[in-house]
Amino acid sequence: MDGSRLDIVCSAGSRAGKTTFARFLADFSLLADSAEPPRLFDTAVPDGDLERRYPTDCELLDIRKTQAQLRMLDPLVDPTITQRHHIIDLADGARDRFVSIAETTAFDAEAADWGTRIFIWHLMEPDAASLRSLQRFRAVFPSAHLIAVRGPAMQEAARLAWSRIDLEDVPVQTQVNVPFFTRGTANTIHDAGFSFADFISDSGRAVHPVIRDELMGALSALRDEIVAVVSIP
Repeated sequence: MDGSRLDIVCSAGSRAGKTTFARFLADFSLLADSAEPPRLFDTAVPDGDLERRYPTDCELLDIRKTQAQLRMLDPLVDPTITQRHHIIDLADGARDRFVSIAETTAFDAEAADWGTRIFIWHLMEPDAASLRSLQRFRAVFPSAHLIAVRGPAMQEAARLAWSRIDLEDVPVQTQVNVPFFTRGTANTIHDAGFSFADFISDSGRAVHPVIRDELMGALSALRDEIVAVVSIP
């Protein structure tokens, strides 16, 4: 689908913050183009935290099933689908299966032929598994924009030798830093009724001023980084 965009949010393991980052992308997209919400896919069967937060725009899919695979990948190269922004929250248990399917079907090349731009947001941890996972995605998606997303654990490890050599052998386009949140702010953003889009649109009036100031500054910086990445030709 000419001009469409696919965001794949992934990591080498669980509890890396994938769903929270997928929410960043979804809500920033809503603020940028509220007339056309992104099409979301949640692969965390059966829990579906992303699907619970976006019940209208998100599908919970079991990637082990052929029909789910078709629902997820076919629309990305289907010219009849009108939505141009798609986000996949790739659960830990679905990652290897998804990459294997993409490799077997030469999805990267097909998407490139259709003009679909792929952004792989790989949340990093300071371990070898993250590097192997990053290298695997680079091999299967050579045309994609590969972004190393550095959460608090990676930023804390920035002074260690590991972090100075981690990305030298993997051609990533750029890195994005996810801010560290204090406990009160972290509890707020994980509340079932919290939306980044609503928070920004309302200028944070519904939360405590201390949390508002911390979160507004962090989201502004993160959104600037994401916008810079997706503006890469």
